[in-house]
Amino acid sequence: MITLDQYFNFLSQIGQEAENLKHSLCSLENFESYSYWSALTNNSMFLNINQLQDQFPTLPVQGIAMIFKVFDSDLDGNLNFSDFFDMIISIDNPTLRQEVTFRKVEYKIKGIILINARVFELLQFYCTKLMELQQIKQQLHCQIDFNVYQSFCKNKNVTVDHYAYFLVTKEYSKHDQNVIKFQDFYKFLSNQDNNAINELFSISLEKIQGAQAIMKRFEEKKKLTKNKQFINKQQQSAWQLQNTPKQIQYFSVQTNDKNENRIFEDQKISEWTY
Repeated sequence: MITLDQYFNFLSQIGQEAENLKHSLCSLENFESYSYWSALTNNSMFLNINQLQDQFPTLPVQGIAMIFKVFDSDLDGNLNFSDFFDMIISIDNPTLRQEVTFRKVEYKIKGIILINARVFELLQFYCTKLMELQQIKQQLHCQIDFNVYQSFCKNKNVTVDHYAYFLVTKEYSKHDQNVIKFQDFYKFLSNQDNNAINELFSISLEKIQGAQAIMKRFEEKKKLTKNKQFINKQQQSAWQLQNTPKQIQYFSVQTNDKNENRIFEDQKISEWTY
């Protein structure tokens, strides 16, 4: 059974490995982001699934769909330049990000082939890992009320590293806080093709209130049981005290006159100093 921490660790792993591939692409001297975008889209403003599949026909369709599910900011089935930029440009190196935006390049056949190879490697990685992520999401569906809901509603939000933060929000963390709000994560987690699955783990206000009521009754019952056990223990101790025969002990006490044998009950012995 997958846990929420394991889920975010997997997201972080995807982000770190993708970052290495992005850096490899951006380090090519003849790569410039908008020039490549224009060549890839034939000077169009958008890139859809069919266009991307035409450019890289060996990529699995399901994997390409997962890429669009993650990076399509307005979920209209098209990537704009900003979406594409976030998908392929390094997030760890601000200097390199700025450089690939303003490079003066002139693409030649050899250069475009090398760039395409690096882009294909990155997209192939995304396809593989995001399809694995899809399976992990489905494992979390059955735990949404008990695992995801509990974690978020207990802490109000979750702090992750900037790789996981970027994949969930597709934004850069302000002041390096890397705090994911429940609304952002829920939108990311519920971003599925299957409407039946969406309905399966949609959290309604009634469900949340119902869960809170159940937990409240459980705590009250637990507290009541504990009080009853304490009262029963007190009653048992009192009964034993009342029904236990008192012991009589003989001992010698030194007085001013002589040694005398006296008889005392147990509870009286402690009153003497000797």
